[in-house]
Amino acid sequence: MTGKRSAHQRFPEVIAAAVRVFATDGYRSARMSDVARQAGLSEAALYRYVDGKEGLFVLAIRHALLLEPLPAEDEPNGAFPLTAPTLAEMISEAREFVAAEVPFGSLADALVRAEAPDPAAELESIMRELFTLEEQTSQAADMIERSARVLPELSELLQALQNMASGGMNSMQPPSPPQPPQQPQNYQPQMTDYSSMFDDDDNS
Repeated sequence: MTGKRSAHQRFPEVIAAAVRVFATDGYRSARMSDVARQAGLSEAALYRYVDGKEGLFVLAIRHALLLEPLPAEDEPNGAFPLTAPTLAEMISEAREFVAAEVPFGSLADALVRAEAPDPAAELESIMRELFTLEEQTSQAADMIERSARVLPELSELLQALQNMASGGMNSMQPPSPPQPPQQPQNYQPQMTDYSSMFDDDDNS
């Protein structure tokens, strides 16, 4: 018989449900009851994890951007309900995260090594991390995009996330080979007519 799970064990499901609801409905239309239903909780039980809708929205974005790890049971600040930073504080922190886009994880390790012991495995690890980051930032961008009309302060953060995502994926593409210069469509090569010279020789 499976024992009852703790709040810490269920909290990842709460965040995942919040991400889905906010990404689909946006901040204004999203309802706490929808998040609770997707997380398999009652609405009253949801308030044991967070103190309100804005707090849940902020936590969902922070977790999607990996700005905040999931609380562990032995953390003193991991007591529920969690107190989220304000929306303004989250925006400031997220903008710093985007501005400090630097190699991390396997990519950072690869840059300081002269030679990889297993290049194929290293490349696979780098690609997995990059695509995971792209997926997570796109989830945050979806939540922000759906909510920017009622929370216009999110607009600049949305643009920064979109630029980071497109720039990161473009940097993984090989450079295009140089293209030869194109001639105008009506270009006609200049040909010199030497026929008159031969006609003069024949008549002499």
